[in-house]
Amino acid sequence: MEFTKKTIYTIKALVFLHKKEKLISVSEIVKCTQIPKKFLENIMLELKKKGFVESFQGKLGGYKLLKRLEDIAILEILDFTECKVQLTPRCGDRCDCISKVECRFKALNHVLLSNYLKTLQNLKVLDFT
Repeated sequence: MEFTKKTIYTIKALVFLHKKEKLISVSEIVKCTQIPKKFLENIMLELKKKGFVESFQGKLGGYKLLKRLEDIAILEILDFTECKVQLTPRCGDRCDCISKVECRFKALNHVLLSNYLKTLQNLKVLDFT
């Protein structure tokens, strides 16, 4: 899986905010990270809506982190920057597969996706600093 620019820019913005201990304006983030301004504005609004950052208006306003990076799983970021990743159902008593081969592939897909989701849940934004 290749991540979108939105995901990369979101992590980049969070890491930048983490390194600063003051309110940071969108202009300063843009200047230091090279994230396009319009793109960043939308990302910051989404981060605010999701409770990752807080914003303050005015000349001295800006953004600051509300959560520690070690508490933010990459999976949390992917849930709004990419599509929400969910496990595929396994075959059960009411299997509608045409063959056992199809059942086995569904089971394999379930195991692979489960491991992928666990990895993304355990990987934190702090790991990208």
